[in-house]
Amino acid sequence: MLDCAYDLFCALEALAKNHNAMRAKILNAMQPDKKDIK
Repeated sequence: MLDCAYDLFCALEALAKNHNAMRAKILNAMQPDKKDIK
């Protein structure tokens, strides 16, 4: 049970990181003149 919850947490954390990276790419694409977007 604990392993399953831990796996779920890891999957959610990976999803969140991937989502943040995707959002940064989209923001960069929409505003190419601003290089300081992180």
